[in-house]
Amino acid sequence: LIIDAIDGPLARKLDVVRLQPNWSGDVLDLVVDFVTYVFVPAYAITASGMLLPVAAPLLGIGIMVSGALYFADRRMKASDNHFRGFPALWNAAAFYLFLLHLPPALSTLGIAILIALTFAPFHVLHPIRVARLRWLTLWLMAIGAVLAIYTLVRDFNVGTPVVAALCAIAAYVIGSDAVIRQIKSFKA
Repeated sequence: LIIDAIDGPLARKLDVVRLQPNWSGDVLDLVVDFVTYVFVPAYAITASGMLLPVAAPLLGIGIMVSGALYFADRRMKASDNHFRGFPALWNAAAFYLFLLHLPPALSTLGIAILIALTFAPFHVLHPIRVARLRWLTLWLMAIGAVLAIYTLVRDFNVGTPVVAALCAIAAYVIGSDAVIRQIKSFKA
């Protein structure tokens, strides 16, 4: 997440387009994002021992293929900057897999559902680019980052309040657009 946050601004500050006109920053950004958001987490999820052993390699392949197709999809972001479908945030999926440490059957089902949701017609909040409630989103992202760092430092050995807070923040990111659309439909 840190790399993703600084690579674009750093490239613009260094004027890489002018200094390296034969290199595509957009393509390089997608390659780096694919490695950090899909490839490394796919390996971590597959090798975690938290999935059903027979399903783990198939799900690893599913993560890689769905992630590649998602990155190649020109419609991956909606006009309001929400992501369409599950946005290949496999690093976050891996984090929650380790955080929740569910039984292998549930973890396997959860990963399979996320792979399918890559292609589902729903919107997921982009924490930086969506303007609506940005102040709340940024505060929640900051709190989530602090709690995630704390969780990593504690080797995922944290209490229920931290787990609940992290899950609530994830639910906000995944479900806030659906809630707001539902509220708008009640007003109409």
